[in-house]
Amino acid sequence: DIQIEVSEALGYNRNNWNNLKTNDVEKLRWSDLSERKRTAATLLGFDKWSWNCWINNFESFSWRQLYEWELTPYLESLGWNSQRWNGQNGPPILKQNSWEDLTSEQKESAMQLCFYKTSYDELNIVEYGFGYPISRPSARFVPWANLDSEMRATMEQTLGYNELSWNIPGLNPMELKGWFQMNDSEKRGAEAINCTDSCWDCWQSQYNTYGWQDLVNRGHDEAYAALGWTESSWCGESEAPATNKRSWNELTEQEQLNATELCLDQFNWDQNSLEVNTGPFPFNKPPLRYKQWSSLTFGQQQIAMTALLYKEETWDNVGTADIEMRSFDDLTDFQKTYAVELGFYEKTWDCFQNHYRAEPWRDLSPDVRVASEILGWNQSSWGITKPTPNSYDKSWDTLSTEEQTAATNLCHFDKIWPGGASDQLVGSFLQEGEEGVKSQAAQMLPKSAMLIASIHVILLS
Repeated sequence: DIQIEVSEALGYNRNNWNNLKTNDVEKLRWSDLSERKRTAATLLGFDKWSWNCWINNFESFSWRQLYEWELTPYLESLGWNSQRWNGQNGPPILKQNSWEDLTSEQKESAMQLCFYKTSYDELNIVEYGFGYPISRPSARFVPWANLDSEMRATMEQTLGYNELSWNIPGLNPMELKGWFQMNDSEKRGAEAINCTDSCWDCWQSQYNTYGWQDLVNRGHDEAYAALGWTESSWCGESEAPATNKRSWNELTEQEQLNATELCLDQFNWDQNSLEVNTGPFPFNKPPLRYKQWSSLTFGQQQIAMTALLYKEETWDNVGTADIEMRSFDDLTDFQKTYAVELGFYEKTWDCFQNHYRAEPWRDLSPDVRVASEILGWNQSSWGITKPTPNSYDKSWDTLSTEEQTAATNLCHFDKIWPGGASDQLVGSFLQEGEEGVKSQAAQMLPKSAMLIASIHVILLS
């Protein structure tokens, strides 16, 4: 890996990379680095200012230099003066305290010097990221496939996890419980992943079971307030803040820092999966949806019928069920629970079920909007009940490469593309001899393919 080789040129190894302030190179200013090391640092994305701030935290500069750069007021807020900075009288008491002991004003001053909890307290970056208040429980973030059979059984029996709810944070109703609400068996399950009490409330539930006054009493209200929450919105009496619908990359840097104080990072904020995505889609395809009705278990059929209002015909013909015209947010809580039972969650439902067309144009992510525009959509034409653009009348193999990529980013694929697949493509599926589900596209296939498709069902892998 090139980045590892470049880091090694700066004297880093796994240990001193993950444990901040343990590599002697971090004591050097940019100007003190050799030309070779400056080149390596540049390849890692640093320049003079970012190295001196984020790596050195200006600790190798004189008080006079920092005064000229107007940085000394921040140091004074943290208890420093010129004598102490220059090695006289020892460091201020504040330097001996932890990040949590600083006032809000002092934390702001420290951040102006590119400190955050992990660097200020000189913690392990794997465990504490950019400022987690509690170390990350690494056992909780091992993919389900990598857990041994004993651990899987423990998670299933004590905490109710299955493969999907383990790999996707926030899907297991257990994660809505606070530690004080859990029974002894559930607590034993939490102990197995080394996440109890304050760890559970932060990393698993993000204090969601707390009342607003409880957040205030425990000091968590400031982080939530910085993300736009108020007592009214927290209690459900008014709408959730705009940040609640944004992706991690759409948050400001300050909002991301506030989120880390609640044990949120890009992984759990965006509800990413521990499972490696090996397919071409933004998310792993929910495999159960693309099985024939007759291949579902009786229990799965009952869920599909009673909770999601499917019939055999609408299940086997993708895109014809009324439920597929709704966004995940528009499902009832009852329906959401059972959608998860069938392998869906918000991201996969909105992408694979209705290809985001149930979402307002204004709520689409930039990537989804770009893909939609490539296929011919715009703000005025967008919608689940609106006519589709001309590109949807083309068969999959006549779409341009750019159009196929855009369609894939909206979780369309050849076998269910509205314009249909080619004769050659249909034949190849039939030869594989595997079962699957038809799409509306089958209605638009050439007659020869229609005849075959009436006997066999087109495979959806």
